[in-house]
Order: sequence, then structure tokens, then C-alpha cells
Amino acid sequence: MASSVADHVADHWGGQMIYIPRDFQRKLAQIEQLEIFDAFTGANIPELSRKYEMTDSGLRRLITRVRAKLASSRHEQQLDMLEPPQDRSK
Repeated sequence: MASSVADHVADHWGGQMIYIPRDFQRKLAQIEQLEIFDAFTGANIPELSRKYEMTDSGLRRLITRVRAKLASSRHEQQLDMLEPPQDRSK
């Protein structure tokens, strides 16, 4: 069984670099903004990569994702401020 799987992988993917992510999505969703992003200084990607057992590129994607979430959240808050006040007398 294992040799047939190895043969199949070699036949279809031989010579290519394959990235197989760990199950980080659920885990990182819980800690990325609270821990990793708050610890990020802009110059400590290698240290954070080692600490959280991630690749440098994976950590950079995480930082980009958190920044986008924060920007979107700020944008939504700004749009809410532009809404006319609700008439609460009804």
C-alpha cells in the first residue's frame, strides 16, 4: 500500500516542490492577532517563525491577513460613523 502511494506521488509530483500546510488555520485563528501579530515588530519574522513552528512565508501571509482584517474593521467603523443618526422616538 505505502509503495503504491509513493509511486503515485512520484509519478504525478516528482521533481516539484510541494507545500503541505499543517492544520494551522483553526489554531492560528485563535492566537494570530492576540499573540503573533502583537509580538511582530517588523524585524522579527525568523524568531516568530521558529517560535510558532511556521515558515517565514507562512508568517508573512498571516501578518498580511491580520492587517487586512484590521483595516476592514476600521473601514466598517468609519462607515458606521457616517450613517445618519437613527430616530429613536418611534
